[in-house]
Amino acid sequence: MEDQPPLVQVSEDTSAHYANNYEWKDKKDAKLWARSQGLKKMCIIVQNKQVTDNNVQMVCECSGKYESHWKKGSGYKPKTARREGVYNTKKTGCPFKLKFKFNDDNKMWYMEKVVSGYHNHPIPESLINHPYSARLNPLEKDLVRVLSKRRTRPIGILSVVKVLNPRNSSSFATIYNEREKFKTESWEERVLMQQLLFLFEEAKYSTAYDRNKESEVEYLFFANPECVQLARCFHQISLWIARIKRTSTKYRY
Repeated sequence: MEDQPPLVQVSEDTSAHYANNYEWKDKKDAKLWARSQGLKKMCIIVQNKQVTDNNVQMVCECSGKYESHWKKGSGYKPKTARREGVYNTKKTGCPFKLKFKFNDDNKMWYMEKVVSGYHNHPIPESLINHPYSARLNPLEKDLVRVLSKRRTRPIGILSVVKVLNPRNSSSFATIYNEREKFKTESWEERVLMQQLLFLFEEAKYSTAYDRNKESEVEYLFFANPECVQLARCFHQISLWIARIKRTSTKYRY
């Protein structure tokens, strides 16, 4: 059984969509342009491994064939038995390829040629929640973190991101993952109880707690600074409430 299906033309020729006479000073700008053009055609374009100082090849994410990431001789044993040649992979040997080259005369990058504009796999109708297209840019990440601090619900955060960037294909999973990453970074390796005490101290809460021999918190008392100030000003009310409780307990039995 063959590892990969034969190269069959499925999509239309998109060579004209990528052909241009543009020039870029930086290689990153050339790659960014290729990826943005690919998104318009519902295609995820990535950099090929064959990269030199003067040449860069951009291919479809389905280009190439499946390669195991386990080192040779590591003794890895799969948990489930699979038939030889059957892999759960997106690699189909797609022939799509763009070739960029660096011009030594004017020190600019340009597209040398469109090697192939065909795909041998169906083009998806949407890229929503795709691992690459669903990524948030730095501005959107900052927006998610700011709105998370303001207790905005994920559906509200996602709506704001979609309004600012209509081409964004993120989903709720993207927002939840970014919120979890932000929480992990802000906690600075503190556990839940340590983070709670840290927030109390940051907000100037009055706290009192006791721990047992296993360093587990048995009781925790905390009070808002305004409540503490009111208790100091009107301590007679607290004493009056305490007397009522003692009296009611006395006559209960």
